Amino acid sequence: MIPRIRSLAGRRRVIRTVAGSHRKISPVRVARAGILISALAALELPSQRPVPIDVSPVTKTRSLASTGAPPVALAATGTPSTATLTWQSPAGATGFDVYRAPAPSGNWVKLANAPVTVTSFTDASGFRHGEAYVYRVVSLFADGLSGNADLHFQPPVPQNPAWVKAIQQGSSVVVSWAPVPGATRYKVSGGPPSQGYRQIAAPGSSVTYQNVPVGSYQWIVGTSFDPGAMETPAIQWPAVNLSVISASTRYRVLITGLSVLRKTSDDPLHYDGVDDEVFVAAQAIVLDRQTGAAVVSKVSKSMNYGDVNNPPRIQAGSGSSHGGLNTGDKLPSGDPTQPSGQPTIGFPLLAFDGTLTDGRDEVLIFPSIWEIDYGNGAAYVDWLTNVPQMRLTTEAAPNADPASPFPAYLATGEVLFYAQEAPAGDMVRWDRPIGSRIKTSSGPALFRYITYQYRPRVFRLQREELEPRLATPSIAANGAKGIALSIQFKEDHSWLWGDYLLHLWIERVP
Repeated sequence: MIPRIRSLAGRRRVIRTVAGSHRKISPVRVARAGILISALAALELPSQRPVPIDVSPVTKTRSLASTGAPPVALAATGTPSTATLTWQSPAGATGFDVYRAPAPSGNWVKLANAPVTVTSFTDASGFRHGEAYVYRVVSLFADGLSGNADLHFQPPVPQNPAWVKAIQQGSSVVVSWAPVPGATRYKVSGGPPSQGYRQIAAPGSSVTYQNVPVGSYQWIVGTSFDPGAMETPAIQWPAVNLSVISASTRYRVLITGLSVLRKTSDDPLHYDGVDDEVFVAAQAIVLDRQTGAAVVSKVSKSMNYGDVNNPPRIQAGSGSSHGGLNTGDKLPSGDPTQPSGQPTIGFPLLAFDGTLTDGRDEVLIFPSIWEIDYGNGAAYVDWLTNVPQMRLTTEAAPNADPASPFPAYLATGEVLFYAQEAPAGDMVRWDRPIGSRIKTSSGPALFRYITYQYRPRVFRLQREELEPRLATPSIAANGAKGIALSIQFKEDHSWLWGDYLLHLWIERVP
């Protein structure tokens, strides 16, 4: 400690230390200042450390001590990751500061930079799992006074979903659970590896997996809370197991009508009637997908339509006053792409009605349009006999629509029929399928014998392919839900020249 000189006047000098001790010094005559400095240097003082002086700037903070009227009825509600405070304002308060501290430390953190001017506040800064907190709301007054109100808050424990279950619906699986209060999202894992992990935002409480293969699966559902993505421990997430079995659904395929884009070349003698007279036929072959064997075979054939000069026919078309299908005609005359009424021997014609099972079976549909000539029915008999042995190729049918949900392909076999060329035209005396082409010809010009070939059109239906498309069906005018498609049957030889569209409708049967 540094000594302080009490007086330098007179013959005797007395030095008093700051600590209050005194010591006498023998008389010293001061001749000059240097002698005094020598005397002071020789002075023996108690050994003491210098007193440090704090010269750092002083930072003022608002005291949290209660000195004014506090907020009234402070309360809190919350979730595992948020808290909402409410209170009543004391008279004269101009605003409120809100603080939070981990209980019971008292290490206060101010939650809003500016004073709150309403009587509620939501803390969305997040919590640590399992910790409790203390909130302090400070009422502020214009005269500088303040009043404090404290509240202990224990966040609710994060909950796992309850009532987790998995239900198979056809080839789909719906995983559902009971909603958890305050949850922001749910995390669902498991199921088919190809479909992966899902996050479902609250308040959603289910997720659907489409086209789940046959097998055994487990799904696990966890809960997440924002902010901070707080979650329950993953080891505690509830799980549900399900064995997915082969799913089956009943379907129906209807031929709803046809459109004449171009009529066929007619018999010059109109032996069969004016313009075109037609009927529609289809075969449906259900195959075992494991063995390839035909399980079911069904044939459908409509009534005859066109000129009614030769019964039995149903009058149709604009070729004459008694019918005959001409270019631009439609059958039925309204919208032939729409199903209407119950299946009949006319339109709609039932081509298939049966059940398909995932991975087990499929159905091949062979639709056709026939031009009636009444000369010989051998081609139709050939078609009836050979189609059940035919299968699908990878060769697209001529003029097949690549955007069709179920494009038509050529079948593995063929149907042959014959005609003799004549000066007046091609004398076809057969009921023949529209969509044929010349295969061979022989003999002298104008009197050649011609062999025509018809490659049946075919499309395949499997349940795994039908269900995704029927999830977003077309809606018919009568309210029916299904899939509409059209198949073109076109001939490029001027002696045949037909170009027709056949319209089909595929639907589930309740």
